[in-house]
Amino acid sequence: MKNLRNVGRKYGSKVVLGGVSGLSLLATQAQAVLPTEVTGAFTSVQTDGTSMISAGWPVLVAITGGLILMGVFKKVISKAT
Repeated sequence: MKNLRNVGRKYGSKVVLGGVSGLSLLATQAQAVLPTEVTGAFTSVQTDGTSMISAGWPVLVAITGGLILMGVFKKVISKAT
């Protein structure tokens, strides 16, 4: 057990680095094998997500502006009374 711990301390970082290198190589190979249908699906999801975010900005601006105006109105009313 003690010997195993010493080996782990001595070579641990090299084993982890080798494992990470191996995983990145596998991920690159797996990415290269993707069919065109999958790539097209991811592209359409990205396009839909971008259009949904673009549609949400006016709503966000309206809500934020309304909250700011309500805060200003509350301050003006409290100063006036």
